[in-house]
Amino acid sequence: MDDAIADGTERGTSPRHITVERIVGGIVGACVLGGAAIGAFVLQIVLAPPWSRLTGLPVLAALGFAAFLQWWPAYSHPFTRWRLDGAALRIRRGVLWRQEIDVPLSRVQHTDVVQGPIERRYGVAKLVVHTAGTVDATVELGGLEVVIARAIRDHLVRGNDDDAV
Repeated sequence: MDDAIADGTERGTSPRHITVERIVGGIVGACVLGGAAIGAFVLQIVLAPPWSRLTGLPVLAALGFAAFLQWWPAYSHPFTRWRLDGAALRIRRGVLWRQEIDVPLSRVQHTDVVQGPIERRYGVAKLVVHTAGTVDATVELGGLEVVIARAIRDHLVRGNDDDAV
C-alpha cells in the first residue's frame, strides 16, 4: 500500500472521523452544559425576581453550542482533502478560512502517527509531519485511517534516503 498511496490522487479523510469528532463534541458539550446549569442555579438563588427569569439563557446558549458541536463535524468533513505524490504532501482544509499546505518531501524531518483513546476505538489517527526550517514546523492531518496514516508516514520517511549530514 506504501507505493500506491503516493499516486497523486486527491483523497478525503475517513468518515469515521465524524463519529470521533461528535463523541468529543458530546463530551465538551456536556461539560459546558453542566457548567451552565450550575451557573444558572447559582444565579437563580442570587438574583431578584424580575431578573431571575433570565437565568435560563446560559443553559439555552449551552444547548445551542452542544447542538453545533454535533452538526459541525459532518458539515466540515468534505473540506479536508489531501494528496501525496513523489514530490510533496498537499493538504487543503477549512470551511471559512481555507488553508493549502504543501510539504515537500525534502523538508520532512520526521513523522508521528498519533491516536487518542477514542480515535483508537474507531481506527483513525492523526499524522504529524515535522518539517525543517519554518516557523510552522509541524503540519497535522487528522482523521486518517490508521493504515493510511502509517503508509503516508512510511512514504515520507523513505522519501528522504538521499539526505546526508
